Amino acid sequence: MFGVAVAPVQAATTVRVAGAMPDSELRGSVDRCVGAQVPCATWAGTGDDHTARRPLDGFLVGPVPAGVGALVTDFAFEWEEVEHRSRVWESGPDSDGGYHVDLTVDVLRGESLTSAKALRDYLTDYYERDPAIWRLDAFKQHGQPGWHDDTIAFWLAAPGVGVAVKVDRERFGAGDLLRTAYGIRPVTDR
Repeated sequence: MFGVAVAPVQAATTVRVAGAMPDSELRGSVDRCVGAQVPCATWAGTGDDHTARRPLDGFLVGPVPAGVGALVTDFAFEWEEVEHRSRVWESGPDSDGGYHVDLTVDVLRGESLTSAKALRDYLTDYYERDPAIWRLDAFKQHGQPGWHDDTIAFWLAAPGVGVAVKVDRERFGAGDLLRTAYGIRPVTDR
């Protein structure tokens, strides 16, 4: 099934993958997890595995907030020369038949993501935030620098690799956001 993922300023055509793309199909000469010259860990799933439990571009997503929707979909797109691999949890349908995004986890990869500041600058633009008024608090995820507000947390996992988590502010709080962020970890079974 094809869909459109809307990024600020422009829309990028994406493939909506119902069963998600296993990390084994993402292997290359450069490890997608930390940049070493080894292949990524592979997913050896069966037909009954759920998208939410599979690695997302080299990262495992731990517990998610209670009450997130059961519809989980992976997307891939590029914006401003940064690749996004996104996993989205949606709830619904509501009385009008619509679905609502509860949680999004993004793994971002791009040569421009050289530092935590570069990631912050990129996401400030991507999320269309005014840097003069976007109040962010510093935090560390697995010893790596990052920032968060009440709905978005992000950190630089390695040069060229960032991770971002976003929750629906009407349904989830900052505690839910940070518990989800702290539950995300790189795949290490190589």
